[in-house]
Amino acid sequence: MELSTQTKSELNFLIFTFHKNGFNAATIHGYINTARGNIISDRRVKQIVDEFESSVRTSLERESGSCRLQSSLSDANVALVNN
Repeated sequence: MELSTQTKSELNFLIFTFHKNGFNAATIHGYINTARGNIISDRRVKQIVDEFESSVRTSLERESGSCRLQSSLSDANVALVNN
């Protein structure tokens, strides 16, 4: 299941807010699962918390380049997959 950019931003906000209020990644993951179902793995929540702690992630928005490399989306690669 692919989450929308808005949903990802909402999750980042929740994770950031819970983290700033002293909750650990496992607890945050539990609250998200209770409220929204299993839409994010505990490993991913831990990774996002670690990024906030180390200041790697400075925004609640999804940063460009944080997904697939643009080269993987080239016309030639798309044509290979579609054939």
